[in-house]
Amino acid sequence: MFLTKLKSSLRLDHAGNEVLTQPAPENSFASLERRLRESQPPEARDPDLHFAIMRAVRSTDTERRDLTRPWLGRWAMATGAALCLVLCIWWFMPRPSNTLGGSTQNEAQPLMAAALDQSLELTQQAPDVALAPLVVELELLNRDVRSAVDLVVATMP
Repeated sequence: MFLTKLKSSLRLDHAGNEVLTQPAPENSFASLERRLRESQPPEARDPDLHFAIMRAVRSTDTERRDLTRPWLGRWAMATGAALCLVLCIWWFMPRPSNTLGGSTQNEAQPLMAAALDQSLELTQQAPDVALAPLVVELELLNRDVRSAVDLVVATMP
């Protein structure tokens, strides 16, 4: 952009006071359109040209498809191998037994009841624990207000 402006400026400087004239755009476009309309397209056309072009396009398309097929096959094989590995690991992993005998189930009930009791106590104590710092601050604030009131009462006649 800058170089174009510089070239135009230099051209005007070298031309001196002469006015550079260019053909009006309407005239150049009109003459171009007239020349294009008057010219005739070549009559000699090869009838097999369309088929030759289509053969070239199809051969390029098959070459491109041949390049993508091995890439897709490698990814499919790698994905299948990874899936088989995950399934083998899952199949051979030790699983906990879900068979509880009658004596084990009877022993577990008191433990579950104790856990429920502890959770109940925890939920009842949680508000006191959470608000304890605020309660301390409120007590300190009340003490300061009482001290200020006592001071004001003592200074009044």
